[in-house]
Amino acid sequence: MKEFLEKTLRQNVIMTENKEVYKKLPLAYCGRYDIFTVETNGVLWMAIHPKDNVGLVMLRRDRAGVEKMTGLNCAIFLDRTTFYIKEKMMEEGIPFVIEGKQVFLPFIGYLLSKENERELAPVYLISFLTQKMLLMAIYERWNEVKVSDAAKRIGVSTKSASRCFDELEYLNIDVLGMKGKSRVINIPNDRKQVWQQIENVLRNPVIRRFVLREDMKLEKKRH
Repeated sequence: MKEFLEKTLRQNVIMTENKEVYKKLPLAYCGRYDIFTVETNGVLWMAIHPKDNVGLVMLRRDRAGVEKMTGLNCAIFLDRTTFYIKEKMMEEGIPFVIEGKQVFLPFIGYLLSKENERELAPVYLISFLTQKMLLMAIYERWNEVKVSDAAKRIGVSTKSASRCFDELEYLNIDVLGMKGKSRVINIPNDRKQVWQQIENVLRNPVIRRFVLREDMKLEKKRH
């Protein structure tokens, strides 16, 4: 992270783990984050680096806790994140650094940089193809299924499957992970949790219903 910051900001960065701050914070912080004191161009600030996947609500709350306790600005260091979380953090003005990809540090006047960052098209309604992929993944308990593998399983091109992955990422459906540099679908053991997350996202395949006022007395065909 230090090397990436120096390369992006084009200045020396002093970054040290602040072990003293753990003593002043709830015990959960120690297990959840590595916490650093950072100095850039004479400006001192803090950073929290999650040790594992942490949701946006907790990141927002814990970052605010470090700021309140230290009296310094606090950024979030991330190895990777979803497109949704990144966009929400920018929208709310939450400083962050995504390793090797993006820097957003408004408190030092560095608003945006992108390196190797993909742009995702906005998704307002899940496509039926993406829905089909998602349902198959849940039913078949997919684990570490890459784009190319997913394409074969649902019988479409790799490009179409990649667009489905983009939709899942934009909609922040928590089934995507990384294996090396490749995106993969991982369905958790608790499938009920996935259903609860996606029930408001899935589309009803029934477009319109018609109710007949009279019995049309249609006879069943006899073979």
